[in-house]
Amino acid sequence: MPYVDIYNSYTPLMMYLNSIVYELIDEPGYFIFLGIQYLVTFFSAFIFYRIGVDKKLKPSEAFCLSTLLVMAVLSSDGTAIILEVYILPCVLFAYIAFSRQQFLVTGLLLGISFFFKQYGLLNFIPFGLMILNNSKHQKFKSLLSFSMGGLIPLAIFLLYFLFIEKVEFAQLLMQISGNGYAENKIQTEKSFFSLLVGAKVFLLLLLPMLVLRKMAWTSRRFCLLLLGVGINLLPVLIKNFPHYFILTFPYLFILYAENMEKLKFRQLAALNFSFLLIFGLLILRLNRYKNVYSEQLQVSKVAQEKYPKGSSVYLCDGYRFLYILNNYQNPVLEKQGYRDWFVPDTQFYKEYNVLVRDYCVDPERLE
Repeated sequence: MPYVDIYNSYTPLMMYLNSIVYELIDEPGYFIFLGIQYLVTFFSAFIFYRIGVDKKLKPSEAFCLSTLLVMAVLSSDGTAIILEVYILPCVLFAYIAFSRQQFLVTGLLLGISFFFKQYGLLNFIPFGLMILNNSKHQKFKSLLSFSMGGLIPLAIFLLYFLFIEKVEFAQLLMQISGNGYAENKIQTEKSFFSLLVGAKVFLLLLLPMLVLRKMAWTSRRFCLLLLGVGINLLPVLIKNFPHYFILTFPYLFILYAENMEKLKFRQLAALNFSFLLIFGLLILRLNRYKNVYSEQLQVSKVAQEKYPKGSSVYLCDGYRFLYILNNYQNPVLEKQGYRDWFVPDTQFYKEYNVLVRDYCVDPERLE
């Protein structure tokens, strides 16, 4: 049970969806879950394609932009399992509901996005402002309907965990708020270069927007969508992970869909330039990580020299994949979970088996 049997700093919806696989397959491998994520990515591209067609784009234009969306996601850590991908269809569907004046459904979908990952909460700000900007005579009613939709998933979540599973509210809040995560990640060393590396795909997507004619920037709708981009950059203040930038993609691509007719030669040239570079980055990424799995298998064999499969071991330094490959059991699952910002102290080393990076590099070293 999340938050009870395991310390869990994430909202649990993806966890529950993936658990269905275990009902269908006895021992599903990592690549099955990665395949599911790829399906979600392509499904998001299909939703965007429908948005593009609704915005009067030519089918070929909508298809090209949808293809660019897939490549942008895969080039932003999307070739590994990440939670941000699952937020994409929620936000894109929410935009369709918003366009149809279905504000209750809009809020419901954004509320669901929060339970894939907490950063989904940020989307309520731009969508709420767009509703206020869009509703001429019933602003309060529209915003109330939107808010009620967002509260429905929260009410179900709290009802289940607080009243059925009897989780203490303070414990639930501490875990979901990622207690200690932001403080730890903000304190880690960052540089302008690391920001550029993390933001490379985002910057390439932003390039065609920067060369739009000034009249496009005077549109209130354009500015609100751009605000959605800005607000979803807030997680980057914590860490410059490339997948954090995926949160901005729905707004960037909707901006494309709404402004394609304004794109002249220089904007289309910039868009094609971005398309080619992002494709190149994807090829480089696939080539860079093509040997990761074989390397992990080698590490797995070395680690078994010290701890046989099934041992009780706490894993540090990015070697948590051994929980799967070697079936290692986390000795502090309820207390610490799999928090990557937890740093064992001297007492922790005395009480538990701890596998650190140095051991897997040199079997003689284990501190």
